[in-house]
Amino acid sequence: MTANDTATTAVPAPAPVTGPGVQVVAALLRRDDHIVLVQEQRDGKEMWSVPGGGVERGELLTEALVREVKEETGLNLRAVGPLAYLVNTTTDRYPSTVVLTFDCTEWDGEIAVHDPDGKVTGAVLLPLTEAKAVLAPLPRPDPRSNPCWTTSAASAPAACGPTGTTCPSNDRARDTGSRERTMTLTHDLDSITATLDPLGADAVMRALPQANIAADTRWLHTRAERLSRHAASIRDVAPARAALRDLGMITASLARHTSRQIPPPAVEAAMLHLGATADEVPRETVYSYATRNPRGLRRRSFTDTPGEHVFIDEVTDASHALDDAIRHCAGMPEAANQEAVDSLAATVHERLRAFAAHLLTVKRTLTPEYFTGLLRPYYPPLDIDGTTYYAPGGAQMPLLVLDVMILSQAATGNLAAWYEQYLTDNVLYLPPHHRAMADAARRTPGLARLARHRRHLRPAVALLIDDLLRFRLPHRQLARDNMAVRAGGSLGSGGYTTSALDRLLDVTDSARALLSPGSPV
Repeated sequence: MTANDTATTAVPAPAPVTGPGVQVVAALLRRDDHIVLVQEQRDGKEMWSVPGGGVERGELLTEALVREVKEETGLNLRAVGPLAYLVNTTTDRYPSTVVLTFDCTEWDGEIAVHDPDGKVTGAVLLPLTEAKAVLAPLPRPDPRSNPCWTTSAASAPAACGPTGTTCPSNDRARDTGSRERTMTLTHDLDSITATLDPLGADAVMRALPQANIAADTRWLHTRAERLSRHAASIRDVAPARAALRDLGMITASLARHTSRQIPPPAVEAAMLHLGATADEVPRETVYSYATRNPRGLRRRSFTDTPGEHVFIDEVTDASHALDDAIRHCAGMPEAANQEAVDSLAATVHERLRAFAAHLLTVKRTLTPEYFTGLLRPYYPPLDIDGTTYYAPGGAQMPLLVLDVMILSQAATGNLAAWYEQYLTDNVLYLPPHHRAMADAARRTPGLARLARHRRHLRPAVALLIDDLLRFRLPHRQLARDNMAVRAGGSLGSGGYTTSALDRLLDVTDSARALLSPGSPV
């Protein structure tokens, strides 16, 4: 399919997802080398599992876990430990079932079953070796046939469940063709967020593209207000991010069709609450649209066109590459010698090349006419509580963190003042951990300036600055091509013209100049 085909081909409407999504919590109740298991009736058979059950509407994950442990074991869960692993499955009855299992060591009391459902018939504290034996008969995905499945949770019995990482083979086409599957597993908070549906919005989000095609503002307004009613009960970070993702996309759609940047009052209040809970801006971000966006049947999109799915997937993969680059770049200032620095820089270089390759795929797939005419209108600014928040944009991607680590304090004079204001305007759209890294990097000399006095840094820093320039030059041309098909004075989704890219190139050139002999400190 060519880029022009992407822009013009009619796409059949997807079959609507019916039935509710389900969240389930479970506990690995460990003590020394023992673990608590419960025995329950399933389809007339007795089976063993770890204690847990469904999360009720409006209930926090921690509250549900404490309740379920008490009902099924009689034990008092004093503290909920870290997430050990999660599983997301899809069945005909439940389009999305997310099982989050927590590692819990702080509990007390005597074992006594009080299951109101009558399914749990017993509970026992078993040595891990015995627990593995009784859990072994449970059905499990075969890691030989599913590359997304791994078993690396050190604290969990072998058959309790897995931990894993993002798998590139877990694509939309394969997901859509499977009616019952285990999805990619990860510790990453954004991937956890992608599995959640705290507003019960799965069916609504599947219908969003059809509502946008019809420009059905009444439907959009009604659904936004209905979903907003559930927001007040959300008090955890991951559910708040998932709720902002869904409510933000519906609100952006409403703004696109009405040209009104201020959300309805109830929606605005919900978004403010969710933003405060998530410690992020009170609207959807590039992370909501990409790394926190489910794949497969639960994918959130404005148009459900092939081009938009390519856009979402490539930006997601580009962001993951940048995350890894940031982790390695952060260790470069403290590296003891050139060999250590070069090793870290080689990984950053590789990840930056992958990042650029993903965006090149976007450029080759999405024509300026397609992006400007079909997608760009769904990225409007929103005025919330008297502040304008811009839509997801390139300036808000994780590249911003890497930029600061390399370029901080490289520019001087008016260019330095512009760059500081650019950072101030965009750092606020980052998630908290990236925001903290960027703020810390702004207060110290970047790698380019450090390399002036630490000669072992110079080859590695020069390599990374060249990587930034190799990305920025074609990116500027892409932006110019997109602006050429828009009305004069148009802004990018992040609120900038292409002149901002000119200035970023100037800042990057300033950093490269610092590495030249005789340049001013």
